[in-house]
Order: sequence, then C-alpha cells, then structure tokens
Amino acid sequence: MLKCKETMTGVKNVIPPEDMEAINRYSKTPLTPEEVFTFDLLLCDNEIDRDFERFSADAISGLCEMFLGRTGIFDHTWSAHGQKARIYKTQVIEDPSKITSYGEPYIYLKASAYMLRNAENEALIDDIRSGIKKEVSIGCSVKEITCNICGEPDGSPSCSHIRGAEYDGVICCRVLNEPTDAYEWSFVAVPAQRDAGVMKRFSGAADDDAIKRLEKEADLGRMYLGKLRDDTAKSAVLVLPELNEDILRSVLSKLDEKELMSLGETLKKRADKLYPPVCQLKYQREQARDKDENYYKI
Repeated sequence: MLKCKETMTGVKNVIPPEDMEAINRYSKTPLTPEEVFTFDLLLCDNEIDRDFERFSADAISGLCEMFLGRTGIFDHTWSAHGQKARIYKTQVIEDPSKITSYGEPYIYLKASAYMLRNAENEALIDDIRSGIKKEVSIGCSVKEITCNICGEPDGSPSCSHIRGAEYDGVICCRVLNEPTDAYEWSFVAVPAQRDAGVMKRFSGAADDDAIKRLEKEADLGRMYLGKLRDDTAKSAVLVLPELNEDILRSVLSKLDEKELMSLGETLKKRADKLYPPVCQLKYQREQARDKDENYYKI
C-alpha cells in the first residue's frame, strides 16, 4: 500500500471533518485525510479579463452552485484521462479592500478541490505546492452577453462599441450574465482571467521553509518572464512604432518563454539593422568618409 509523504515522515495530514464529509459525497468509497490532497482555487471574478470580458456579480453567484463536483483537467482538453481533481466546496467572496477597474466591489468565486495522493499524482502535487501549476481557467456557458457601454446584446447591429476601446474614460468590454452550465476547470499556462488560479492554502503540513523557497523561485521565474516581455515589447516598438503598445503587450502576455526569446531575438536583429551605431563626434563623422575606420574610435 502506498503512503503519502506526510505519513512517511510522521507528519499528520489535517483536513477538517466537514471537508472530509463533503469530499466523500463524491467518492465511491470513503476516503481518509491521508489519502487526499486539497487546495483552494480562485475560479473567476468580476474584473475585466484579457478577452475584455467580465462576469456580473449575479453570474458569479450562479456559477457557485454549478461548479460543485466539477473536475479539473488540463488546457480544456475534454478527456477522462486528464481528470485529476474535483471541486467539493465553493463560495462567493467579496473583498472590501479591492475595487475593480470600473469602480465596483471586487467579487470572486472561491473553490476547494481534492485529488488522490498516489504515485501518479505526486509530481502534480509538487507542482501545485511550488506554484508551478497555479493558473486555472473555467469552461462554462452563459445565456446573455451584453456591451457594458450601451447594454445591447453582443453582435447587435445597434452596438458599434469595440472591445478594449475607451469611451469617455470607460474601457469597453462584454458582460457575461445568466450562466446556464459549468463544464470544467483547467490548469492552463495563460488564463483569460488574470487572477484565476490556485490560492495559497494547502492541506497537510509540508516543510514551510521548502514551500517558501519554491514559491520564491516561482516568483523569480515570473519576474524573469515579465522582463523578457518588456524587452521584447521595446524591440517591437523600435521596429514597428505604429503598433499600439497596449495591444502588443496583450499579445506578448500569451507567449511562453521560448516564444518570447525567439521573437525578441528576431526583433533585436531587425532593430540593430534599422538603427546601426553612429559616430558621436561630428568632425570624426565628416573625416571618416575618406579615412579608415580608426576615425570611428572615441
């Protein structure tokens, strides 16, 4: 019989009895705290996302019940093989300390999920704990999508407002209302909603110092990607100054490390050709036309 890491090291895995009761509503055979790993998720919120869409507060409340029992997969690939976790508890939370970009109280849908502790899931559990597997995205359907500027249905000929454009200081987006179904939630590399992901609350009592170290390394990785995106954006603006910087950065936010490095290197080479080094001293620039390259030295 396989044992979890906590059992091997003699550390008790503590999960509240009410959580175990909720988990066992979905299990065919009763599970014990030592057999499961639990973690919290921010599934969605009412902030404008990367697609310039946002959920209404009522939609988030409607999704709360719908996501109970839904499974977690990878990259929205609907395959039974990818089912690794299941949501056993949800709640809508309002954060009074945070206001959305359009001035309303920040609301989000929090979920708690469980997965089995076994050899197959050991690597995934480590990735979740370390912050590597963090971002998530949801799959759902809604009955109504409206423009936040005029209130007309999305696609209506009466609405000429463009997503992402600004009208009298208000960013245009589409408001998602009246959810009809919740399909699944997925681990993804880049979620549409910027804050959607695994929250810092884990079951068990793993070594705190190790967790902090791994979280720090994950933060450094995100800082590195941020700098890589900034450098690539600067090169792109030099090469194509007519590009809209906000749109450019939105596109770059969806690229991974290898894609950013490849694109950044190409843009840098192009920028070097467009803006080659020049002499800094005027008299040397004039004399260099008829002299050798030593006149370019400062």
